[in-house]
This record gives sequence, structure tokens and C-alpha cells, in this order.
Amino acid sequence: MTADEREALFAEALPSARLYGATGAPASQEELDALFEVMRPRLVASRTIFEFLEIMEHVPILPVPARPVQRVLLKAAAAILPIWLRERLGLGPRWTLRPTECAVVRALALASDRLILQSSPAIQSCRRLGLPGAYLYRRWGTG
Repeated sequence: MTADEREALFAEALPSARLYGATGAPASQEELDALFEVMRPRLVASRTIFEFLEIMEHVPILPVPARPVQRVLLKAAAAILPIWLRERLGLGPRWTLRPTECAVVRALALASDRLILQSSPAIQSCRRLGLPGAYLYRRWGTG
């Protein structure tokens, strides 16, 4: 991500973080870097990390046609960690996005703005209020 994209990410995520009670969530790249620095001594490699990734790699989270992308999305999650932390945790080449995978992740991220999942909390909330399921998506200009 570019610096501008990362700043937009923080600005867009902060209201949601606060709604979920994460009052100390970083509001900028600088705050995130400071948080990692404070945590640096406690962040170490663990077999548990790889067990978790192995589970997430094989659990059927996505629909069958989309499952090949599941591992790519896990790699994308690892890719947003600082390089020093990926090295410290032992997330080597197996957990590094290739350029083609990076393009796939970008395309999926753009498409996800248009994806309306009937099981999502937003849709369920609309239904409970007697509104059409995609009501919020239309209001946000994505539906």
C-alpha cells in the first residue's frame, strides 16, 4: 500500500474500531509504528502462529470456487506486518505475496466493496428493522 492508502485505511477503520471498543486503536501509521515498538520485545516466533495459519489455510471459510484464494489472503494478512516482525516470526517466502498474488488481492479488495453477503451483520440489521437487505449499501453508494 502507498502511504496515502495506509492513511486512508486508518481514517476509515478508526470509527469501526471505536464502535467495537478498541479505544486505543492506532489512528495513523506513526501510532501503529509506536505500538509495534512498545510490543517489540514481546513479539516472538511461536509454533502456535504456524498451527493457526495451517488451520486457516485448510478450514472451509470461502465457497468452494473461491478456496484457492484463501491461502493468498492469508499471505496478504502476513504482508501487512512490518518486515522486521515477519522476519522475527519466521514468516519467510512461503508467506510472502508474489506480484501476481498482490494483483489478485487488490482486485478482490476492490470487488469486495460491491459484494453483498446475505449473512452479513449489515444485511441482518436492515432486515430486523424491516428495511431491504441492501439498504445500507445503496446509501453508501456501493450497491
